[in-house]
Amino acid sequence: MYRYFCLFLLLSHVLPAQSLTELQQKALHQYMEVANRSAEEVTSIGKSMQSIYADVNLYKKDKHRRMRFYTCPSEFIESIYQLAIKEGASLGASNSGGLNATAKSVNDSWKQLDEKCKALEIYFRLEDYQKDDFKGFDVLVTEILNLIQEYRTAKDRLAGQVEKTFYKLQPHNASNANHVAAKLMLEQIKREKAIIDLWTCNLEEGTHTGWPVEKIQQHVLENDKQIGKLKSSKPTLKYPTSTMYPNFIEGLESLQQTKRNGIDEYTYDKRSSDKHSNDVYFSLIN
Repeated sequence: MYRYFCLFLLLSHVLPAQSLTELQQKALHQYMEVANRSAEEVTSIGKSMQSIYADVNLYKKDKHRRMRFYTCPSEFIESIYQLAIKEGASLGASNSGGLNATAKSVNDSWKQLDEKCKALEIYFRLEDYQKDDFKGFDVLVTEILNLIQEYRTAKDRLAGQVEKTFYKLQPHNASNANHVAAKLMLEQIKREKAIIDLWTCNLEEGTHTGWPVEKIQQHVLENDKQIGKLKSSKPTLKYPTSTMYPNFIEGLESLQQTKRNGIDEYTYDKRSSDKHSNDVYFSLIN
């Protein structure tokens, strides 16, 4: 749900083609696929860092424990990016140039993350931690975390480029109910992304650093009002948009409940570590 591009997967249905051709829609979808698929893989890598880091800390405290082998969950598929470059030609050089550059940055970051992730898997399979007391582990984890930040920046730039290109080719029409619905959903996606961007995952989760719980509480209250506006707008939409719009609202309400649960379950005993905030974070971005 928190994939920034998820809304654009609906746009070709929400916005009836006016100046956007079928080939151009297909091309934009493929750029979105670069972001969507890579985001799934990068998220899985990030979550695996949380798990293996906790295992390593437990092992350091008790060397009689058996160190679990790490398995990289990532699968790098460069053909997704290559297809985007190929189909992007239908958008014209003035549009595809910026998209190709930002998509390449996303693809390159994804590839580097995949390589480091697999290097970490080999590190554990060879049991190199017994030779260097986890120094190699610390280096690889630091590199992976830095690459995740670079990836997020690249994905945000691609998001902006896709949005800019889409509305350049398909200008917003305030008198069109479908266009209005799409704009409302896009604005909501940006609000959701803004709250997630306040979050960080603390691998040293045994140390409590806190999380933006007050801002999230305020966000939940404000979001209830925004969801109410989405419901009350009741745009007259044709199928399949007529089913997509309420499904979008239903997804938002599900996320609202996840946030509420995270706040309500943030009890005194869970304030001694960051495990709870880490768990809530990953439950939201999955």
